[in-house]
Amino acid sequence: MVRENRGRRVLGMALSVFLLLLSVGVTYGAREDRPLWLRYSAVSPDGKLVAFCYRGVLFVVPATGGEARALTTGADYAAAPVWAPDGKQIAYEGHRYGNADIFLMPIEGGEPTRLTFHSTGESPLAFNATGDSIYFRAMYTPNARSGGFVTGWTRPLYRMSVKGGDPALLLTHPLAALDLSKDGKTMLFEDVKGNEDPFRKHHESSITRDIWSYDRTSGKLSLVVERAGEDRNPRYTPDGSAFYFLSERNGQSMNVYKASLSNPSAASAITAFEKNPVRNLTVSRDGLLCFSYDGELYTMREGVTPQRLKVSVNYPNEEFAVRDITFRSGATDASMSPDGKEVALVVRGDVFVTSVEHGVTRRITNTPTQERSVSFSPDGRTLIYAGERDGSWNLYTMSIVRKDEPNFAGSTELEEKELLKNGKQNFQPLYSPDGKEVAFLQDRTKLMVINVDTKAVREITDGKQNYSYSDGDLSFDWSPDGKWLTLDYVAKHRWANNDIGVVSAAGGQPIIDISQSGYTDGEPRFMMNGEMIIWLTDRYGLREHASWGAQQDVFAFFTTKEAYDKFMQSKFEDELDEAAKKANDDKAKEPESKDKKAGKDKDDKKKEEKKKTIKMDFSRPDDRIVRLTLHSAAISDALVTPDGKSLYYLAQFENKYNLWKVDLKEREAKKVLNLEVGGGSLSFDKDAKYIFVATGSSLIRVKESDHSRKNVSYNAQFSLRAPQEREYIFEHAWQQVKDKFYRTDLHGVDWKYYHDTYKKFLPHINNNYDFSELLSEMLGELNASHTGSGYRGSSSEQAASTASLGLFYDANYRGKGVKVAEVLIGGPFDRAASKVKAGTVITRIGGEEVESLASLPTLLDRMSGERVRIDYQGGSEVVKPISLGMERELLYQRWVEQRRKEVDSLSKGRLGYVHIRSMNGSSYRDVYDNLFGLYNDREGVVVDTRYNGGGHLHEDVEVLFSGTKYLDQVPREHLVSEQPRKRWKKPSVMLMGEANYSNAHGTPWVYKNQQIGKLVGMPVPGTMTSVWWETQIDPSIYFGVPIVGYIDRNGRYLENQQLEPDVKVRLDYQKLDAGHDTQVEKAVEVLLRECDAVKASSPWTAIDAKYSK
Repeated sequence: MVRENRGRRVLGMALSVFLLLLSVGVTYGAREDRPLWLRYSAVSPDGKLVAFCYRGVLFVVPATGGEARALTTGADYAAAPVWAPDGKQIAYEGHRYGNADIFLMPIEGGEPTRLTFHSTGESPLAFNATGDSIYFRAMYTPNARSGGFVTGWTRPLYRMSVKGGDPALLLTHPLAALDLSKDGKTMLFEDVKGNEDPFRKHHESSITRDIWSYDRTSGKLSLVVERAGEDRNPRYTPDGSAFYFLSERNGQSMNVYKASLSNPSAASAITAFEKNPVRNLTVSRDGLLCFSYDGELYTMREGVTPQRLKVSVNYPNEEFAVRDITFRSGATDASMSPDGKEVALVVRGDVFVTSVEHGVTRRITNTPTQERSVSFSPDGRTLIYAGERDGSWNLYTMSIVRKDEPNFAGSTELEEKELLKNGKQNFQPLYSPDGKEVAFLQDRTKLMVINVDTKAVREITDGKQNYSYSDGDLSFDWSPDGKWLTLDYVAKHRWANNDIGVVSAAGGQPIIDISQSGYTDGEPRFMMNGEMIIWLTDRYGLREHASWGAQQDVFAFFTTKEAYDKFMQSKFEDELDEAAKKANDDKAKEPESKDKKAGKDKDDKKKEEKKKTIKMDFSRPDDRIVRLTLHSAAISDALVTPDGKSLYYLAQFENKYNLWKVDLKEREAKKVLNLEVGGGSLSFDKDAKYIFVATGSSLIRVKESDHSRKNVSYNAQFSLRAPQEREYIFEHAWQQVKDKFYRTDLHGVDWKYYHDTYKKFLPHINNNYDFSELLSEMLGELNASHTGSGYRGSSSEQAASTASLGLFYDANYRGKGVKVAEVLIGGPFDRAASKVKAGTVITRIGGEEVESLASLPTLLDRMSGERVRIDYQGGSEVVKPISLGMERELLYQRWVEQRRKEVDSLSKGRLGYVHIRSMNGSSYRDVYDNLFGLYNDREGVVVDTRYNGGGHLHEDVEVLFSGTKYLDQVPREHLVSEQPRKRWKKPSVMLMGEANYSNAHGTPWVYKNQQIGKLVGMPVPGTMTSVWWETQIDPSIYFGVPIVGYIDRNGRYLENQQLEPDVKVRLDYQKLDAGHDTQVEKAVEVLLRECDAVKASSPWTAIDAKYSK
């Protein structure tokens, strides 16, 4: 049975890594005369030096070129250097403590000074004019008065002294880069409107960056450059009358432009690079421009051709060429041997086999590329797996060579053979029951079979009735006689509501639909020696209120009427059959003549051969489908014993999955093994003596007869070759785009060119911060949403983890301690017994004095969930601080309540407000609950989709808000209800903005397309695609590929098709600071007019008034 996707999903265990030896040298490649991937360039104020980052190290080099000097070490990843005005210090972003902190480094070198300690991370942007303060962006607890939405990308601007101290909030407008005028009174900055990957290129939409100015004296914000395209990284010219910036204009890549402050729309190009972006523009006081391009540093003066800075680096690469690691968890595939004595597994892309009884683990493959879909041959002496090598997924076998060696764990000689390599993508191999053939998927959707001896390949299905969203999400299984295959497939153009099919293994025959269901069916497998096919279905289970899943059951289809009839017999009838069989067996034991015995043996052989061939009766399949489970649940996998008496399944009835059993005759269910895991997969050994359970945290062998368990351990000795592994991931990402991008034309991008362009940087990268950025740059060339890569970071004992007291603080308080401005509802102090309130001054945390706001990150580090005594003027209390994640949740609830109150106040109680936080089931429930609970008697409702990152809800939202009233329910002239009752039938408007993403583009598009109501706010970029975010063999790295597009009735993809509002209104951040949401205000105004018009024209107005008295 092939179930790779479940294995990946469930067995993606948290890595437990034990470093053994740091082998094969400490450094390599020390001196480089032309290093590449030089990033974060910054020219010194006097134009004499250039700071940059390479391999996570901060360097400086003369602006004329030469050998660079390291200021930091590779142990502390450094980025984003910013020069002090006197050129004597550099502030930079350092990751020494597991998150981005700001450090200050003297230009002569030495020990850096850490300035920030909060675990959300900070990034330096600029010094003030005198050099005694640093401007930076961070995500701290906001101002109590602010009405701004709090999320990861809405990082405001702060300032703090270079000597440390309290950060001061300057600007809540989210931004990414800024530059100060000479006198420090004004600043230019690059805005951030949403969470689109910053390395996406060539797009023209509302989310692209614009340039603003801020007058610190008057507090005035002005939009300087607004354009449907990228405009970034503003830098004042030396005289302050104009500014340089980076822009994608005139069909070119990112280049340097210049515009005057008096006429910023008339920009002129300073550089003319045709491909690849210019990054990290800075300007010295005497007008020397510096930037990075194509992995190297460039300087220029206006009107002069840019010159490549000749940089050499004489610094050891601090990455180990080979590092030995032992993995005791983290398997992504697992398969039990036919005899139940060994388990094959895949860890970090390599195949291992471990002994169930002894825990001895043998490494099977040793490649920097990826192997997956491992399983045993029927005789247990050969493994088959897929490996991605030389640009394609191929099929390989590994066999035990010596006949005197019975298993893999103890083998001394193995032989790998290439079974199939044809330039196509071949994976999920599965041996036929006799071991002579292998079924597999080709190019992800075609079911194929290859003969092991002749290598002849035949097509079983053409793939037209299937679609693979993520690799390994299609299931198939052999019948015991090897003549049939069962599979899940898209029967009638209704993906992803798949059906269950059976197809001849000979090929050339159509798929026969045996489920024929409008519900979702999947993961079929043969049971009971081929007399039964089971699968999972959501036909009867409780369903999510929206389109987000349902509980499942195990269904069975019987391949013949005889098998069905026998299964449906009562226990009494089974006992009668057993008695008759015993009588016949006793009679058969009577002595026979030699000739009669020979004839009988011949007849028995014919019967045995006939028995091995499975009958298939496809007439009236519905009459032979049985629900095996007694109760619906979230089910991860299922098995039926060969005698058909017992069903085993992994089910979640409470919080976690456990192993359950149904006695199929007595119709009784019970839990047989308490696992408390997140799901898993099940399989039998060849005799069904053991059940193999692979869960999210363990591998377990269970004896079927008494349910005794044996935990399977392994010690996978792995040699990490990080440079080769990164090269593999790079090639894999490039190929995944080529194979799975939602348009075969790849948006017209020369994908091979970008492969070669970015691959040359790989030898110069030694960490995953840079590698993730490299992948993002390459993927960003596609001009598509849902692209880019991320690095999840590495765990560190030094990593900061700031807790929260659930309080807003008075930033103007200058006394000792911190003064409370507001208690956050739901926070630690939101208790009836608490005396902490606005105005309370906190003096101690855990016995330590609180000097000021700057003390809090250190005093609350790693204190989430711990009992801590808080002293304040007038008393003390013991509370449990909350995590920053919980604080953000409470801030979200507060933000929604602010919007509700604003709508209620502005409309004088006539309108309601709901926010669709995400396009998922829980958000839908919240909306439905409030819509018909709080607001059923309101005249209209404001539906807010701003800051929604997507999901899948557009159909549900369309149905919910497109109701039309058709009846009143009136007993004895008294109006008690209106119909429909489950759909909103009154006016609504939908709020949207630039940060709407993915399905949060699709949902307002449907709302407008179906003419449900008006759209209010700002244009939404065209990002309506479905994405696969794929975690790599290095699980700290992931990347995204948009793989499903959506086409409208005009034949146009919604991707890159911007959605315009009916009423356009920009969010005014300065009014938002005082709690006024200008977009909400406009929405209320528009909706009230709509409600008045409906009230004046609807015939229901008079009818309802008559029966409401």
